[in-house]
This record gives sequence, C-alpha cells and structure tokens, in this order.
Amino acid sequence: MNVFILNRIKLETSHYPLRKTREYTIGIYSSLDKTYKALQAYVVDDSYKLWEKKYTMGFIVRETKLDDKLAWGISIHTYTKTGEPNDELFIADEEYPDWDKPFYGRPKEKIRFKPGDIVEVYQGNESELSIICHTTLSTEEFEEYKAWWEKRGVLPENGTRFDSTDDCYLTYSIGIGDTHNHPGAAYIFAPTRKVPAKLRFQLQAKLIEENYTSGHDLQISELPFAKDPKILDEVLNIWEKVVETKDYNEMRCLTIREKGDWIKAELNFSEKQSQRFDRIYEECIRLVNEKRENKTSKPN
Repeated sequence: MNVFILNRIKLETSHYPLRKTREYTIGIYSSLDKTYKALQAYVVDDSYKLWEKKYTMGFIVRETKLDDKLAWGISIHTYTKTGEPNDELFIADEEYPDWDKPFYGRPKEKIRFKPGDIVEVYQGNESELSIICHTTLSTEEFEEYKAWWEKRGVLPENGTRFDSTDDCYLTYSIGIGDTHNHPGAAYIFAPTRKVPAKLRFQLQAKLIEENYTSGHDLQISELPFAKDPKILDEVLNIWEKVVETKDYNEMRCLTIREKGDWIKAELNFSEKQSQRFDRIYEECIRLVNEKRENKTSKPN
C-alpha cells in the first residue's frame, strides 16, 4: 500500500541567500487526491493565513510504500505556500520500487525555468538562492540521445539510459570556485520573496563566470543581463578573488586553450574593464604555469 506524507516547509531564518528550513508533518493520506484536498483546506485556514504563511516556503508530499526500506520513496510532489502545484518527481517504478524510474525527458511546457532564472533550491534543511544554468532534459533532446544510442547499438530494452536522477537542473549558487548543484525538478521553487539587487547581480555574474570557467555552452547574447556593466564588474570581481585564493582548478579552466580573446570578444567590456581582465588573465596564466613547473620539478 502506498501512503502520501504531507509536510509543511517552514522557514527558520528569513534572509537570503541561504535560509534554514524545517519540515512539519500535516498528515498522512491514502491517495494524492486526498492529500491535495487536505492541503487546500490547510492553506485557507485562518490560523495558517495569520501566523504560518509568512514563514512557509512551500509544501512537499512524499509518496512511499508501507513497510518499505526505500529511503527516497516512489514520488515527490511540491506545492507553493499558497497550495498551488509547484512540480513533481517520479523516483521509482511501482513494479520495481528499488530501481530508479526510467526517464524519457520532459515536455517543454513542463520545464518551468530557463537559463538565467533565479530560483530557490530546497535541500532538506535549507533553501539556497541559485541561478539556472541548464534545464532538465526535454523530450526533443531525449530523442536526439536515443538516436545516438541506437546508431551505436547501446540502447537498453527500456528505451533509455537516463533515470529519475537525470530529471534535474544544473544550478549555481553564490561563491568562489565550483558551486554547482543538480537539484531534482521538484525541489526548485520560484523565489518566495524579492531578491535584493546585490544578490541578483552576484548570481547573474556567477553564471557568466562559470560559462567560461566551466565550459558551458550558454548563448550569452540571449541573457538580458550579460552586457550590464554592473554585472561585468561583478564577473571581474569573482575572477580577482579566484586569483587571490589561488584556486588552481578555476584558473586552469579559465585559461585552458588560451581563450582570453574569445571571452573579451563575447563580453561587452569597457576599455577599463578590458584592461582589468587582461591583468587578471595574465596573472592566472602565470600562477597556473608556476603550479605546473612546481609539479614537474619535484623529485620522484
């Protein structure tokens, strides 16, 4: 028998970019329909509207089997703090609950976000402000993969090499170095409060920076903020901190294949910003070469 556990996601702290959360169980039900009806009754209750709504991020429903050892359950359904459907994730196959469910991509209308969107990623005991880099796989993209597998004779009997863990986005959070995450689609929410301009600039700059540092294929010209001088200043701030911290991996990725001129050609740097970039880039190359020389000069 399957049961559906309805939890409220309470905000324990209120300030972005990272907010502590805690889950409180509202009820356990025998069907998703009954769970949804209970949720609708909950969000219109006077007590919720007066005291709890302000401190609620959203709601999460976990479907699981009774007497089942599977930790992640069968499916996840999330809802906004007003009780509206947010997203869903189908984790395991009903017939084979210990296996990850095959994934064949999502219809485009079910992909809620696009690169450059700022979101909140729910991670169990906290929620972190992040920016979308890549979306989950669409059904059209899946068909391209399928044709590639068929051509090479590696297409499994179930028709896919993807499973439920691939129904996820690629996101970045604020920070120096690799801050990427692969949250499942159901764990991503639109921001529940206004995002301060400073944090928005930092996230947008992080996305641009990682596009070049980590080698993503974003169409920079399609990002409406990519030519904003304030954002570009923040991109340079990030790279300066990479140099200060001597983050070898970040510097190596930035300078690999001598792509400095390409970066300058893509970004609308002012003359002053371009000069600043040149200094950063040259220092990155110097430090990377120094690191390599130290490695090769060490005795065996």
